Amino acid sequence: MNILGMIDSQHDAAATADLYDDLWNDLREEDFAAYKSRLRKILPSSVYSGKICLDGGCGQGAISSMMSEKAKRLYSVDISRKALEITRKRLANPSNVVLKRASLLELPFENDYFDAVVSNGVIHHTTNPVKALSELERVLKRKKTIILGIYGKTGLIRYIIEAASFILKRVPYRIVKWVLEKAGFSPLSRYYVLDYIYVPIRKRFSIREITSMMKGFSCMEIKSDYPEGMINRIIYGTNYFYITAKKR
Repeated sequence: MNILGMIDSQHDAAATADLYDDLWNDLREEDFAAYKSRLRKILPSSVYSGKICLDGGCGQGAISSMMSEKAKRLYSVDISRKALEITRKRLANPSNVVLKRASLLELPFENDYFDAVVSNGVIHHTTNPVKALSELERVLKRKKTIILGIYGKTGLIRYIIEAASFILKRVPYRIVKWVLEKAGFSPLSRYYVLDYIYVPIRKRFSIREITSMMKGFSCMEIKSDYPEGMINRIIYGTNYFYITAKKR
């Protein structure tokens, strides 16, 4: 067993949670509303309405807030206590939501438990994305829907982001955050910039790679909320994409 590797992985996972705790805590209600508006295009209410659902990695609570509006029962899971606190405050209907502190690598649910599973922007921040995806698949019922948000590998912006991260991550986080605040960046804009620069664990997947990891799924559909058009496809590519599928 590689003890040093395990310690490094645990440290990176904790540092990732701490970064997002700080970024999410800064978001204003108008930032939260704008983010939810984008997500509604990806997550139609038909996926979760009247169903028992999982938000795997609830983060700042946008997905959980949406799903709590119509879900029969929603379980919102995150490894961060702070994320669960933030999510609790933003729930549209807290009476039908159970908040649990847990890792996607070891979900505390029975096999084939959920009617719908959503995990937006989470598995690529785990130390073992294959295990995280396996766990999400395990708890989802057969013939039911999963929606994932994933960092992809194409688009000019991906390379700009990687270059900026390589250069700026050597500057202390608080200094760059202060500069962005003074430059007039909104909390949501700061969230996007600082996320890309400082997150310790960020893995990227091509569409072929992620679909090859999803052998237990069918009816796969790739979506994006980036602007349409050839130029935007060149700029954004699959820097971030969503995949909807059904468990076989």
